[in-house]
Amino acid sequence: MSNKEFQSVDMLLDSIFKKHGVNLDKQKIDAKEKEALKGIVDNLKKSVDEVLQEKKETKDS
Repeated sequence: MSNKEFQSVDMLLDSIFKKHGVNLDKQKIDAKEKEALKGIVDNLKKSVDEVLQEKKETKDS
């Protein structure tokens, strides 16, 4: 994952946490938790990409 993608993930997580009133001390999130969150975001990205691809294929048909 590139630095730009990490920044996007950080921004996404920050906005979600703010929306729900969560105030995290970033120093308390360990590497394992960060990796788990990264996996979740990666899975969401893959799902969105699949939906967009399916939509494009049905539109082109």
